[in-house]
Amino acid sequence: GQEKNILVVSHGGTISLAFIHIFGFDMDRMYHAIRHYNCSFSVIEWPSPDAQPRIECLNNIGHLK
Repeated sequence: GQEKNILVVSHGGTISLAFIHIFGFDMDRMYHAIRHYNCSFSVIEWPSPDAQPRIECLNNIGHLK
């Protein structure tokens, strides 16, 4: 298959909801636990639709130093 990259730029709450949906997290427990600071980035590796997605990094702000 052909590898594709998708970039999503959004507010932290929307990004949290995406993580909750993709990974099947419990909404009540995880919505406020997943933090996204301004200008941070997160990476999800998802090799194929039938594969398990994997969090590569979450809320990375190392580029801001």
